[in-house]
Amino acid sequence: MIWPDITVVIVTYNRPEEIRKTINALHNHIKYSGQINWLVADDGSDGTYASDLIKDYTGIGLQVVITNRGGWGKNVNNAFKMVDTDYVFLCEDDYVSKYPLDLDTGVTLMQEEPTIGLVRYDGVGEHLLDLSLNTVESSQGKIAYALLRNTSSTLHIYSNRPHLCHKRFHQYYGAYPERQ
Repeated sequence: MIWPDITVVIVTYNRPEEIRKTINALHNHIKYSGQINWLVADDGSDGTYASDLIKDYTGIGLQVVITNRGGWGKNVNNAFKMVDTDYVFLCEDDYVSKYPLDLDTGVTLMQEEPTIGLVRYDGVGEHLLDLSLNTVESSQGKIAYALLRNTSSTLHIYSNRPHLCHKRFHQYYGAYPERQ
């Protein structure tokens, strides 16, 4: 299998210590057989925050895109304009991964099931969800997954928890809402 490139997008605003913990943990825990690009979406932090990150993470080729205090939606939409890969792993600057994150399986699932546009990598605790449990046979073996239904009673079917998405997700649902 030829693995497509993935961009890891980390959303931040002025958390110099937290983001370094997050970047280090992701770098150590992401399992992916293809190329990983790194992009920080910064919502206009003061000082040398962005340039310090670029300098500290030259080894992984980290880039930073800056939004001028536009809020979460504008910040993430601005970052997505810079992404030229079909797959994006998105998380916030305070998500310090403690376990392996198998992006190979997520990419394989979305390639085998083209109606799936987003795979969540964090729990679903405290969400009232209507879902089905499914499996798909793939080149990587059998993959089990839960498919959320839009009949779920919670307003939080989607959340901004760590997830891998394909560009078709945003082509279907559109960009994130931005404050006016």
